[in-house]
Amino acid sequence: MSLNTYFVPEELEVDRYFKKNPFPDWSFPQYYEWKKRLNPFNEKFNKMQKEYNDNLEIIKKSSLVHDDVKSQIQVFKKSSKGKAKDKEIHKIVNNITYKGHASHYKNSTINNIMEVPKDESSRCSIVAENKSAMEREGKRTFEFHEDSNEVATTDSRMNSLYHYLYKLHKHENIDLNTIPTLPTPTTIDQKLYNECIRLLKTYKDLTPVEKSKLHVLLSSYINTVSPVLSFSKYANSIWAKLKQDLQKAYEAGGKKGLRKFVVRERRRIYEDEVQDKEEFNLMIMDVYDLILNNVTFKDWYEEHLHEEDFGCYWKSVFDIIFRGTNVSLIRGEACCLATKYDRQLNEYEYGDVSTGVYGRKIDLIFKGSILDDKRIKKNIELSSVEIKPASVSEDVEAIQLNKNIRVNKSILHNIAAHMGELSDDCYVLGIDIIGLSAFVYSVYQYEDIIAAVKVEEDNLFLPGDFDDLEDLVFGNTLDQLLNFKVKQYIQSIISK
Repeated sequence: MSLNTYFVPEELEVDRYFKKNPFPDWSFPQYYEWKKRLNPFNEKFNKMQKEYNDNLEIIKKSSLVHDDVKSQIQVFKKSSKGKAKDKEIHKIVNNITYKGHASHYKNSTINNIMEVPKDESSRCSIVAENKSAMEREGKRTFEFHEDSNEVATTDSRMNSLYHYLYKLHKHENIDLNTIPTLPTPTTIDQKLYNECIRLLKTYKDLTPVEKSKLHVLLSSYINTVSPVLSFSKYANSIWAKLKQDLQKAYEAGGKKGLRKFVVRERRRIYEDEVQDKEEFNLMIMDVYDLILNNVTFKDWYEEHLHEEDFGCYWKSVFDIIFRGTNVSLIRGEACCLATKYDRQLNEYEYGDVSTGVYGRKIDLIFKGSILDDKRIKKNIELSSVEIKPASVSEDVEAIQLNKNIRVNKSILHNIAAHMGELSDDCYVLGIDIIGLSAFVYSVYQYEDIIAAVKVEEDNLFLPGDFDDLEDLVFGNTLDQLLNFKVKQYIQSIISK
């Protein structure tokens, strides 16, 4: 009998997961993934864990199950003390790409994946060559090691490294020299694996930025700032004319001419009672009115401004941009529920915390409303935004970005669970903000990894004084924000 192809007999009263998936895929994180896709609104982690262990116990005691399978069931279960066993092999959600089987392009290679300038230490550039339209299915072999009773899969290399990371984090002594590197890495995942081993072996000497980079790479994640999408132009005829009118007003009268144009337009809309008909024009005028007030009455280049100062400015603009949509803004260090799911699974597999696991606190979360299977309205996270003041160091900026893209990967995974068969084109848009400057990036699956890609070469910015107004009027910041709004709104509709 081959354990690679062993399925539970149909007559055994256990979840269908064990009847449709072979023994190598019976780990709890994969079972959890299956459960979440069946019922994306099920947030009872402990109940799912109990159901999983009950299923394994039934399988273990059944006379219908082969003895070789029974003897190895324990490798999937937690110890009696409730702590995770030393597992090096099981796929965990923090490292699961959202498609059931990630596509692999034949002969795909990634060059110079880790050669990053010092000032870009958190951002990796990727160059893909020799893409082929022919996809090959990722094959997996499964074997037992007689001396250790452990199970190993050939495609679980990256997942195994979490075992070492948890031990290093707890200051336990482990021999990292026993971890083999791949001699001739060619795929993205293989190159990431070798880089992770290099960083793990020097973990005690890593800077906070380098540790942050390691966490990103361990998630099979590449953070790149190479723009591949285009947010520079918002395709809307009403906006094209309005933008032209704003530019003419500024050219004719400078900041005063711009202010007069905004006041006249807002007055006309309200006096003619066409707020509903011209809601787009009114939204743009309100954004300009807010910005003009901010540059008039606040010194944005003062030394001692805090995160909250910049946060209020950006969040006020987002409030206007997204009003009238089903997208809501959750602010004030809110916990991200999607990260809670992933952290629970990581603790189950490699940690020793079973209760009190919380999601990461985020400065701003975009949520969309959807209906669950009982037609009850629920909110689902669409993306996260992190904000830091302009005075932060480059190291803090890099760590924030790495944290934010990992959060958005968790959100991507959770959205995909809701979208089911539609998840092939799933993506998440995140925003990273430092002071008055920001940029939008897209998180999506590329081959067997997740990529974070800047969507536009130019950064977003909010004016800090009247001298900055010209760049706003003639630049593409509002185009990018409007595109961000449209794509977030579309994503919230698709998630239904």
